[in-house]
Amino acid sequence: MQAIAVEKEASAGYQGKTLISSPLGLHTPSIEGGTCSSSTAHWFTLHINLDAGPTGWFYQCFGFQGTWYFPGNAILWACAGNNIGSFSWFPAYTGSGGSVKFGPGWTRSYASGAYDVASVLTINSWSGSYNC
Repeated sequence: MQAIAVEKEASAGYQGKTLISSPLGLHTPSIEGGTCSSSTAHWFTLHINLDAGPTGWFYQCFGFQGTWYFPGNAILWACAGNNIGSFSWFPAYTGSGGSVKFGPGWTRSYASGAYDVASVLTINSWSGSYNC
């Protein structure tokens, strides 16, 4: 349901932003996301399920300034790296949703039996060299 709402808002120009679609969701042009590598160790990192299956868990990294709207991906772990911004998630099953303003070094583990669902990631800036 959340993915449908985001798509609907994106097609209408969500909050006046131009959005780009990718398999990971919709995002503003300046933020980047993809499979983590040694060159993205300081990026915001999610242990995320991309295909809703038991083998769909991957580490995906996000960097540069901008906002990413997720289509309803389950998450087990999040790490800010050296980024500053905000991240929000919805409860799935018995998990608890929430929102946080993060800075370099912030991490959060989500219970594997009660994972949460990624909602929105905004990166405003970055500082230092903290790695996930």
